Amino acid sequence: MQTILDRILSLKGDKTINAFARHIGCSPATLNDYQNGRRRPTSRFIMKVCMAYHVPIEWILGMTDERTETVRDTREMIGKLIVALLEAEREIAFLKANQSR
Repeated sequence: MQTILDRILSLKGDKTINAFARHIGCSPATLNDYQNGRRRPTSRFIMKVCMAYHVPIEWILGMTDERTETVRDTREMIGKLIVALLEAEREIAFLKANQSR
């Protein structure tokens, strides 16, 4: 099963880290920190990736294997996005809390 980071990095293709970071709108140092496990991707970063590469957040979060966006009921999509973001934020907070122990 692919992790969030695996899916994000699969979008990189043959781009350099610098080009990939520029396309997303973050620094290469941030990407290196994510790759090396020094930091975890934030929900803001995940949303930037989704917007830059036009992929649904459900795919990044591993909720679906469907990588392309399709037309669907807006309320349902917004509801899923909110739930996914809240779950991701909780997971990140949990991981941060356990790293300091």
